[in-house]
Amino acid sequence: MLNLNIAICDDDEIYRKNIATCLDSYLIAQDNNFTYTEFSSGSDLLKKFQQQGDFHIVFLDVEMPGTDGLKTAEIIKTTVDRHVFIVFISNYPDYMQDSFRVHPYYYLVKPISLEKVYGIMNEIVHEINDQFLLYTLIREDETEKTVNIRDIRYIDVSDGKKGILCFHFFDEKIETKGKLNDWAEKLANYQFLPCYRGILLNLAFIHYFHKHSAILDNGETVPISRGYEKKLQHVFLNNIVEMKKL
Repeated sequence: MLNLNIAICDDDEIYRKNIATCLDSYLIAQDNNFTYTEFSSGSDLLKKFQQQGDFHIVFLDVEMPGTDGLKTAEIIKTTVDRHVFIVFISNYPDYMQDSFRVHPYYYLVKPISLEKVYGIMNEIVHEINDQFLLYTLIREDETEKTVNIRDIRYIDVSDGKKGILCFHFFDEKIETKGKLNDWAEKLANYQFLPCYRGILLNLAFIHYFHKHSAILDNGETVPISRGYEKKLQHVFLNNIVEMKKL
């Protein structure tokens, strides 16, 4: 069973209630645990998102006073959660071209119909079931943390003698016991490759290469040894080519 949090952000209460009513109807028919929260401005949504970071789907109005939908989506994608599903809603289809820069999942033109919400939710739920790779890490203090493997930027050896690995995420690090070779085998099919002695790198977060290093999307620098450099660049560039074909 999925546990998903949904945000509805629109400065017009009528449209917020319209989407909420559609979601109510959809959720009654599903064997999942979904909740939604309404927001009247982009700034209110960002404040809540940055405090908790736990929304999986956002229905987001494009035209809002203050922080508009495009800017709100850009901040969410670049600083909070790049995996969130953004569904733009607007009175004007002309905004669709501008929305492409933040990679929305879908663009809905108002008024919103029940059929369209059903269709989008079905597609998103199906994609979440396919793409979310959840794994529970056990910290040294025995507390547990369930993570999405795709959120791991890289793994490095924190203490080789004690067998401690450090998992690097956007805003936190988690240390747990394990062997890097075991994780390399587990993650081989998910664009994780060794890049340096004691470091396993997620290629999805590479922004560019520079002087035997990989610069990640958050500006962090990860070293690359000469022995791994050509392979990493080859796989990385091939992935970019494939993405452009889509």
